Amino acid sequence: MKKLTGFLAAGLAVTCLSTVAYADEPAKDTTAATTTSAAATTTATTPAATTTATTTSAANNGGTQANTQVDNAALEQLQEEKKAKEEELKSLEKELSQIITKIGELDRRASELNAQITVTSAELEVKTKLRENQYEEMKLRIKFMYENRISNADVALSDDSSMDDILNAAGYYQDIYSYDREKLIELDDNVKKIEDLKASLDKALEDTEKNKKEMEDEKKKVTELVKDKEEDLKLINEGISANVMRLYNAGSLASTSVASEALLEIAAKAQEEALKEGKATPKQVEVAQNAGHGRSTYPATYGWCAAWVSGVYSYTGGITPPHGDAIDYWNKWKSSGSTRMDNIPIGACVISSGDPTYGHIGIYLGGGVVASNLGYCKVETIQSFGNVSAVCQGHVGYIGWVWPNGTPIQ
Repeated sequence: MKKLTGFLAAGLAVTCLSTVAYADEPAKDTTAATTTSAAATTTATTPAATTTATTTSAANNGGTQANTQVDNAALEQLQEEKKAKEEELKSLEKELSQIITKIGELDRRASELNAQITVTSAELEVKTKLRENQYEEMKLRIKFMYENRISNADVALSDDSSMDDILNAAGYYQDIYSYDREKLIELDDNVKKIEDLKASLDKALEDTEKNKKEMEDEKKKVTELVKDKEEDLKLINEGISANVMRLYNAGSLASTSVASEALLEIAAKAQEEALKEGKATPKQVEVAQNAGHGRSTYPATYGWCAAWVSGVYSYTGGITPPHGDAIDYWNKWKSSGSTRMDNIPIGACVISSGDPTYGHIGIYLGGGVVASNLGYCKVETIQSFGNVSAVCQGHVGYIGWVWPNGTPIQ
């Protein structure tokens, strides 16, 4: 691709495009074509060789078709399994949500009961103290009356005393005794009621805590089941991804749109997992999502892959748009990346030798999927992206990945 020093005005872009059209187009391997042609000519003169070549070709085609059929059958089966697992997971997640809600209710109930028990215990302590005080006071009065009863009786029964005095004295002692007795019985009843209430609250709290423990145990079991189902789904998705990749690379998916949709789904799953595991930042995922859906401030014009990539970063925002052609990206910032095709960070630039002069560049979406500008937003596997025979500054095929401007996206 032509080296860019910035975003060009629309008119200038059109003018320049006429001089660089198809800069991203992979160069044809003329040597291989010539060799193949020569071999074909030689074979054509030998009937036995022709028969052998035809048989071998048919066998190879038959093997490829058989493999494709196997991959398609496996893909269909995995997709059915995925649907069933997703239903199971949905049901378990609903059950888990209900259990968590129930635990929350039991927590609130336990808190209410603890508050009531605290109040009841304080009230019981007060009433118990009152009863003890009443009992002690009654004992003192009985003792006092007993000790003073004879002298009081002598006074009451003296010659100067009237019948009213005698009856009043007897009634006085009886009234005091009756009051003390009634008061003690009343306090006993109050204490008994409070004790019964506290016992009831304690029992309710015990039952609540027991139910809560049972719910916690059930939550643990269901959480483990959810984790197992998620792991099953992850394995199924990996199987689906592998089959889609094989079918894509074999050119056996129904159409370009079907292929893109399948690959974007794989990338989306990879982005979700990377976010969850802290292997990608939200900004990196945002870049990948924009690239996968062709969102760029520069149109997907054939021959301007690097401008489109720079436009994706610009569209995302918060990232200084990088400039230069594809091979420039590698030469300037290769220290920030790697030549390896595995463990490519989501949102990073990926580079191949797609054009002998400028190379070709795209953005890694995750899950082995790349998006690049070939006159449209092409979504393909990293293997397909790197499967080119052009030689660019000594590089052939996949070159490597780098961060834009040599700095990881945060």
